Amino acid sequence: MFVLPRAHSLHFAVAAMGAERVRAGRPPEHGMHPRDEHQEEPPLSGLHAGEGIFDSQMALPFPAEAAPQPLEKVVKRDGREEPFDRRKIAEGIVRAAGSPDFSRDLADSLANAVALYLQKTLGGRPPTVDQVHDAVERVLIHMGHIPAALAHARHRERRARVRKLREGDFRAVMSELREARDGAPEGGFDWAAVRVRNSQGVTGAWDRDRIAVALVRESGLARELADLVAAEVEAQIAQAGIQTMTTSLLRELAGAKLVEHGLRGARDRQRRLGVPVYDTARILRGQTAESMHGNPETTGRLLADALKREYALAEVFSPEVAEAHLSGDLHLSPLARVDRLFAGAHDLAGAARHGVRLHGGLPFAPPPETPDTLLAQWLKWHSLLGPLFSARMTWDGANLLAAPFLENLSNADMAQFARMTVYEFAYHALTRGADAPQTRLRLCWSTPPAWKDREAVGPGGKLTGEPVGKYLPAARRLAAALLTVLAEGGRDALPFAEPVVEVVLDETVFADERGMELLGPLAALAGTGGAVRALFDRNPNADARPGGLRAQRVTLNLPRAAFAAGSFGGLCAGLDRLVKLAAQAHVEKRRFTEELLVAGDRGPLGLLAGEWLGGDALRAEDLAFEVAVTGLRECLDALPETAHADAETRAAHAARIMDRLAHACRDQARRHGFPLPPASDTDTETAARFARLDSGAHPGPVAALLEMRPELEGAEYTPGTALEPDTDTAPLPRLRREGAAHALMDTATAAVTLTGAARNPEEIVALLRNTFRETACLGLRFK
Repeated sequence: MFVLPRAHSLHFAVAAMGAERVRAGRPPEHGMHPRDEHQEEPPLSGLHAGEGIFDSQMALPFPAEAAPQPLEKVVKRDGREEPFDRRKIAEGIVRAAGSPDFSRDLADSLANAVALYLQKTLGGRPPTVDQVHDAVERVLIHMGHIPAALAHARHRERRARVRKLREGDFRAVMSELREARDGAPEGGFDWAAVRVRNSQGVTGAWDRDRIAVALVRESGLARELADLVAAEVEAQIAQAGIQTMTTSLLRELAGAKLVEHGLRGARDRQRRLGVPVYDTARILRGQTAESMHGNPETTGRLLADALKREYALAEVFSPEVAEAHLSGDLHLSPLARVDRLFAGAHDLAGAARHGVRLHGGLPFAPPPETPDTLLAQWLKWHSLLGPLFSARMTWDGANLLAAPFLENLSNADMAQFARMTVYEFAYHALTRGADAPQTRLRLCWSTPPAWKDREAVGPGGKLTGEPVGKYLPAARRLAAALLTVLAEGGRDALPFAEPVVEVVLDETVFADERGMELLGPLAALAGTGGAVRALFDRNPNADARPGGLRAQRVTLNLPRAAFAAGSFGGLCAGLDRLVKLAAQAHVEKRRFTEELLVAGDRGPLGLLAGEWLGGDALRAEDLAFEVAVTGLRECLDALPETAHADAETRAAHAARIMDRLAHACRDQARRHGFPLPPASDTDTETAARFARLDSGAHPGPVAALLEMRPELEGAEYTPGTALEPDTDTAPLPRLRREGAAHALMDTATAAVTLTGAARNPEEIVALLRNTFRETACLGLRFK
């Protein structure tokens, strides 16, 4: 290691002692007394006999006077006084020595000797910090611990150098460095022969200034400090005799010097992100669970995901938020796709009005003229927008906005268009990457209130002059046809995994006898186990539809919050803290998203940030940020007030928990100026992750939960806000209880498992009608 020279008394003392032993024909050795071994020890009476066990060993010039009072204070560098503590001296000696052979007992004895020396030389006056360090080094020398004395001196010099740097005094340190370089022997290291290879494989000559410039650019260091680090790296390279190196090695050497100077923040900003060679080799060879049965595209995606995940935790999110995610207090969805939006609701107006344009606004296809070209451009838009989202893409009112192209189709042609739509989206889902968002088609029976005055777009991108509601008959025919095709299933009648269909139901579909045209196919699809959800719209005067663009979801670990709180009252306070932390995570994601949008249609979110779609460019102000929860059932199990309560009491407490969550979200939304809608996270992977982490962090409470549910083999949390198992044969009472919590959220669905007679379409229609009219559930998802 390159050590800056310093004219310290210790070096002269050690050199003098070494010379004395050489003249006597004996080299200095560790553990031997540096004085001539034939020299007689002074009598104890001459050194205040009885005051310390080291009096006979320390031949130091003490004044001949009465023993002083024990030391009580030490003067810090800023003038403050602190209690004198021998333990700190012993700890400093052990830390500086850095040798496993240097025991704590020995350090304690040496600390006593240091205290004795200071008492006798200062006459009871409080020593300064530097006087203590001087005494430590002198005692170590006279007691024969030469390596420990040198190590202590080096440690002291390093601390002094770091102190100067933090105070902004670069000149003193640079002068020492120049002194060391000027004193180097001529004809030494040949810098002209050193070659540096960058990450692109290009080799160039050595240039120390490039290290300093990179440190200033990447970590924000002052130029003087960057020059110092660069010079120290250069000295280390010369000492090691390295002739060929990479920029990766230089980055590691510079990072080590930054840590040595106590500049960990700068080290974090300039470090290199990546995957260890061992992990990379296992991924490429398919030896991990994620890469098994994959292909080179799969392994490339896994490596890219690891890089983005590391970047997100290091640069996008603060240490507090990153630690909360890693420890399991909350979950950031998903870190590997931090540069995407979480979810989006789109409609066909853009494709129908403007055709298809590629990234950057390059025209690709004119507005569609026929149903076939409409479907083709719809799918093209879907494939272009998919990489911008991580969780789901919803085509809102798909049947209603496609209707102007289909109003003149026969029933057979309508069925064929529906079949082509289902199979094309299903094929897209099978051939896309594993990181693609889920495809959802949202179908309407009635015109959404927010769209009442919306003018329809017809063939050729022309406005028809009629509101979209005029095309309801064709829209309803298309919705029924899509549900019928999905209910039939694919090959061997297997249900389609995608597209997932969301059917919006309001009072009109239940009040109108023609509503069975939609409810019948919907019930048939639900009975087959198809991917379908029913969404209930109970507010006919709503001027906005849930959905839009969601930039991020942060999910809170409710069971852990209950473990930490220990009571219902404590849980409410804990929820406030968690929501505040979730809001902080959203602020940080919003700031990062703004940086992605700055480049407009030339940036990574260009398809959303460009203005050529006919609407306004996407701004950060247009985004919402979800605060979701999961494990509500286990949260109630962990609270003493509800652990053994009846179902109604638990439901009432669940509603109070969600009310507190909604209140905290509204409060943080006002503080930060963007929407924070509360939601239910039904993702099983998030719930499983929380259960796994809590098993290690809170084994006692998790074991207590398992005792309450002996049917479980291991820790398992119920996803979302479900309060009870969804395997009941009469789900309506359960849905009433869960609906109380739904009423306080922006989006949520309750699970219903259909078995036996419950798969009968008439039973399903009755369940839909009763759930809509008798509960506050926002929706149902069928299993």
